[in-house]
Amino acid sequence: MRALLRKLGNLYIGLLGSRIRDEETGELLGRALIIVWRGRVHVVGFDGGVALKPVFCSQDKIRYWRQSVGFTRATAPDFPRLSPE
Repeated sequence: MRALLRKLGNLYIGLLGSRIRDEETGELLGRALIIVWRGRVHVVGFDGGVALKPVFCSQDKIRYWRQSVGFTRATAPDFPRLSPE
């Protein structure tokens, strides 16, 4: 029963979910259902296989009262390797 509900949910998201494009490159990252609720953005059913990082979209004019949020591919951390002394 659980597997059937999961398949139906994935089918629903595949048909009605939003296409998520990389804000920097324009590349299609995958599809997901985006729900905004109580000041939070929930990304449900993302199947792109990469980690998403939310970014503010560029605007023609600076409007602080209205910001658009997009997504980009998260980069791997580049922390320096420190050897223990």
